[in-house]
Amino acid sequence: MVGVLVVGVQVLLAHVTRTESINALRDRADAAVTTVRGTPEHPRVLDVPADSLDQNLWIYDLRGNRIDGHAPSPGLARAVASLSRTSREASQVVSGRYRLLALPARSRGRGPVAAVVVAGVDLAPYESSERRGLWLSLTLGGLIVVAAGTASWAAARYSLRQVRQMARRADDWREHDLSGRFALGPPREELTELAQTLDRMLDRISRAIVTERRLTDEVAHELRTPLTAIRSEAELALLDPNVPDPTRAALLAVVRATEQMNQSISTILTVARSAHAEDRTSTTAAAVLDEVRHRVTGREGVTITMVPGTSPVPLAAPQAVVVAALAPLVDNAVRHARTAVTVEARTVHPRVHLVVEDDGDGVRAEDAELVFSPGYTSAGEGAGLGLALARRLAHSVGGVVRAEPCGNGRFVIDLPGT
Repeated sequence: MVGVLVVGVQVLLAHVTRTESINALRDRADAAVTTVRGTPEHPRVLDVPADSLDQNLWIYDLRGNRIDGHAPSPGLARAVASLSRTSREASQVVSGRYRLLALPARSRGRGPVAAVVVAGVDLAPYESSERRGLWLSLTLGGLIVVAAGTASWAAARYSLRQVRQMARRADDWREHDLSGRFALGPPREELTELAQTLDRMLDRISRAIVTERRLTDEVAHELRTPLTAIRSEAELALLDPNVPDPTRAALLAVVRATEQMNQSISTILTVARSAHAEDRTSTTAAAVLDEVRHRVTGREGVTITMVPGTSPVPLAAPQAVVVAALAPLVDNAVRHARTAVTVEARTVHPRVHLVVEDDGDGVRAEDAELVFSPGYTSAGEGAGLGLALARRLAHSVGGVVRAEPCGNGRFVIDLPGT
């Protein structure tokens, strides 16, 4: 748009300067015509002061003889001679530097043409004016572009700052206050329309989260109530010294199974709550491994070795989430190990790897991702939820769980360090 304006101004300026140069020539030529007297055969020019006619003005008779004016310069001589024989008004530009105008002259302004007046003007001043106008237009256009760009940048920055503030407020509400809303009223422009849209979205998210939390808590309560009753009955039966050994072994298996189920429920609750909470607390690998040691149920003939590292290994994640993610991996290793399970913390700056390794058969390369599918089990053991939950929990705190086929069983939790 600015370019079109600059070009338009320049075209207009060129037209104005051309018109001014022609008008100036016509005025001078008209003044010279009034000095012509006589007949076509014997034209003459009135005597005028020496400075009345400038040197770029010539008067010729009809035969092409100069009867007044200084001899034209070599660069103009041919063009002036050509125009001196015209019978009507004519104009010509010579070498782009001079404009010539020829006017037929009649004695006292009437009668037959007695002579031809040729006037010339140097176009340099006019071209200089055009150049100044061009530079002025370009400068003004540049200033307009800069001003418009600055205004647009400022408006965009203001709008984006408002959007960023809205995003921060929405994120803060997500963490601390699900009831927070922008409440800017009916939409009046883009920002208020965006605020109304975000308010509706926050309403839906809030309802979904509240419903999910309520459902999760209710399901956990409904599962734990009969589970507690089953365990209590089994433990009560174990108090009887007359219980036969096979029955006692079965009752102990029931107690262990209820404990495992209770831990599974706790893990599921941790998964559900971690998906909607931004717990920014941190812990250490040693604290995590120590809690997992007390939480995991061992197996006869299998030793569990915890290697927290020679120095504290900090983790940028809540301890409860990391423990809930690591415990299923250790349980899985205990089930498949022959004699030993090792859990080791390794620092791979800026990440921390919790490596769970056993001396079992391990995971085949083609099953490295399949084992994390919900419901996947090997040898018909377990419900197939442990590894899937472990991956989901690690992902909720910025971590990754992967299986590394290496001949033995090896799983790695890759977590952010501090």
